[in-house]
Amino acid sequence: MGLSEDDSLLTPGEVAAIFGVNPKTVTRWERVGKLQAIRTLGGHRRFRTTEVEALRREFRAGAAGSTNGDGADPSGDDALLTPGEVAAIFGVNPKTVTRWERSGRLRAVRTLGGHRRFVAGEVTRLRESGRRPSSP
Repeated sequence: MGLSEDDSLLTPGEVAAIFGVNPKTVTRWERVGKLQAIRTLGGHRRFRTTEVEALRREFRAGAAGSTNGDGADPSGDDALLTPGEVAAIFGVNPKTVTRWERSGRLRAVRTLGGHRRFVAGEVTRLRESGRRPSSP
């Protein structure tokens, strides 16, 4: 199973940065079979970029499907935003955004590491409507 010329290797830290999780989470994913690691001569894990991107696409497809019960794409913009990014858009504290999600006023998806992310298209539509999620 060799590497192609355009397939580079990533460290667990680099993979973790892509998904917004802890590097130990990436190691757990390798142990349970979500990602396959290549070991260096020194025994360190490395992950193929193509495999990481495939998992990322799989995650995004699952995330998009979980944000809208009817299976429709919630928006043309499927980028995922952190609570801090949403807070900056509305000019509130990130804890407020978390409260909005917990109370059902704003939908969130969870990353593989369990972190909240918000679909940018939904946030943009909400902002453009001139309402905040706390409004009735």
